[in-house]
Amino acid sequence: MELRFTTIDEDVLRVDIRERETAEETRAMAEAVFGERARRGLLRVLLTGRDSRPIFKVEEYGLSGLLARMAAIPGLRVAAVSDAAELHAAHQYVALLAKQRGVAYGAFQREDEALAWLRAEGVTKSAAMTARRVLVVDDNTDAANSIAFLLREAGHVVEIAHDGVKALQAARSLRPEFVFLDLGLPGMDGFEVARALRREPSLQAVRIIAVTGYGSETDRRRAEEAGIDQHLVKPADPAFLESLLGPRHRP
Repeated sequence: MELRFTTIDEDVLRVDIRERETAEETRAMAEAVFGERARRGLLRVLLTGRDSRPIFKVEEYGLSGLLARMAAIPGLRVAAVSDAAELHAAHQYVALLAKQRGVAYGAFQREDEALAWLRAEGVTKSAAMTARRVLVVDDNTDAANSIAFLLREAGHVVEIAHDGVKALQAARSLRPEFVFLDLGLPGMDGFEVARALRREPSLQAVRIIAVTGYGSETDRRRAEEAGIDQHLVKPADPAFLESLLGPRHRP
């Protein structure tokens, strides 16, 4: 096992995992990470590396011990970066487990998104308890249902649409404050849906967040041109999506 510790802007402890770890090594990694964090007095930790599987896949004491240490430190925020799309289910499992323990934890594919989340102000209790109207648009039924389930559990009003036409119908009825939008929809794609939403007089203030497998710079530029406020590449951490339903920033 090889770990490299660096400090980013004297605010974030970056932990680069250089090799794949076994369960036993992951427990040692957790001890080393939080020992270094305590020594430097930092409350934001970024876990990254070529193979981030140990962060998510350890099913023995490594994972539970890591979360227990996290929960014991008030104000701690931990973000893990992995580019392995097949770990989507594991991301969701760890995020749900962390949420149950009151841990601020996020999983991301891009390091810049992880850093932005780490540095963001935490959602206040009053903001977190405010029910939002949310439309989830994705032709993948499992993906849409998993996001909707988490948001409903948090007290938000959520509707689901699996194609562009139904998304527009649902939006006119629900008048959502937030739309989580997949771009690769059948028929009317997500870019067209976003443009259509922006043309609706009653939906001018809606915040549109792309949650998609389209992650190229061209895709991001097209999303911005279509009126999409934020672009997230799948797999997106459901707990992070919930955190976006905080105070509004769009006028």
